Amino acid sequence: MSNEKNNNNHNMKLEQFDNINWLKIILSNHIFDIKKKLLFLFTIIIIFLNCFYDYSYAENSIPLSATATKNISINDEGHFQKIDSQIYGSRSFVKLNDGKVLFKKLLENNEQKTAIFDPKTNNIYYNITLVPESCGAVHGVKLKNGEILYVAAITKKPASVFGYEIYNLVDDENYRKELNYIWHGTSLEEQEKIYMPYLKNNSDLLKRYNEYKKEYEDSMYGWLYNPSKDTWRRTKGKVFLRRNLISYPTLLSNGNVLLIGGFSDSGQCNDIEIYNPDTELFELKKTTKKIRNNIYGSFPLKNGKVMFLFGDKYIFYNPETNTYSQEKDLNLFGKYHIKNTLMLSDEKILMFVGYSTPLYSGSNIKKIIIFDPNTEEFIDGGTLAFPRGADAAWMFDVVELKDGRVLIMGGQENIENHINRYSPLERSSKAEIYDPKTKTSKLINDMNYKRINSHSVLLDDGRVLIFDGSNKIYKRKKLIPDFEVYIPKNYKK
Repeated sequence: MSNEKNNNNHNMKLEQFDNINWLKIILSNHIFDIKKKLLFLFTIIIIFLNCFYDYSYAENSIPLSATATKNISINDEGHFQKIDSQIYGSRSFVKLNDGKVLFKKLLENNEQKTAIFDPKTNNIYYNITLVPESCGAVHGVKLKNGEILYVAAITKKPASVFGYEIYNLVDDENYRKELNYIWHGTSLEEQEKIYMPYLKNNSDLLKRYNEYKKEYEDSMYGWLYNPSKDTWRRTKGKVFLRRNLISYPTLLSNGNVLLIGGFSDSGQCNDIEIYNPDTELFELKKTTKKIRNNIYGSFPLKNGKVMFLFGDKYIFYNPETNTYSQEKDLNLFGKYHIKNTLMLSDEKILMFVGYSTPLYSGSNIKKIIIFDPNTEEFIDGGTLAFPRGADAAWMFDVVELKDGRVLIMGGQENIENHINRYSPLERSSKAEIYDPKTKTSKLINDMNYKRINSHSVLLDDGRVLIFDGSNKIYKRKKLIPDFEVYIPKNYKK
């Protein structure tokens, strides 16, 4: 009896054991299902948040691959060194044949001089000769013979400047009716036939008129500067009637210079002018293609053509035949906007793209697109290591290094905290190096100064000279007078 009872107790324990194991299995499976459901729900929430982020800010933009590399060893890519200077940098700069960098500077007395940065001594000094007044604060382009061409917008006609005073001199009603402050399509000679007899009766006004007339006539020429002799001279030929000229002349592969933009007496000018350094003459290339209004990129190619970026499109221009290719849409992998560009030595073009927020017209720049103008192929170029803000007025700076990588500096920080265009933005001293081959970017040491709208030039020894840049955003600008150089790793003086 006792054996039977023991057997029953044993069987009961086995049954309880089996029930407990079964319950554990059931519970574990149930917990597993709950974990799966929670994981699934968490995944759905993440996807939803990402979609919401893209839809509300990136306007349905398709994200590019995130291949940025964080700074693991921040000191392994060189550093920035201060260069004390008593002068400010200038956006009007040219690297000379001897490796020096030339700036065109406006002095306190409204006169202009050229200044030189010498990489061998790290010294900056002024040249002696004054810059001609009509040269203007424009960019120059270095010609193959070493001279620098400057082309400024043609100033207003004298009748536009002295129109009111001339009008009061004229007492003949017929002349008053003919007199017009704009004088569209009328030459200076034709205008003077009307009002010159009256001007001759007012010696003070005639004197001021003739002084301005000389300035007006001088502005119709380009100016050539010889850096080795520190001399200026006018080009032999006149520029055609262009006002508000875009100040970025494009040096073509054959040595000629292309000009586009501005306004003629009859309105917006879409025609192109080509300057020939051998003849020192400008040739007008008439065209009906209206792209001038939106041009924000001009890229000369080795095949002689020029690629223009305008609006959300690109097009190729052939100076030899004065013809345009068919315009095509930019493939920005979504509704992004181009905020900065850089043409590399292999002619590929880096396009830094971003999106505008509902409260800010600028962009949070993270993504890079590589465009090959020879194959017209768009490639996902990865992302920046540090997001940078940029709008039309406040940009970050990019320059190609000797090894083909790209140094990226400055711009705006913390765009996501920007409430409206008048709220304060932070300038950035962050720098990074982007490798187009691996499509990765990594942070390096910071610059010595926070900069927006700065400029840079690659020196012959591999260093990068950095200068200019405002220290305020959306307020009265104060330029940064201090130069600095980026010194890459393994640099040998």
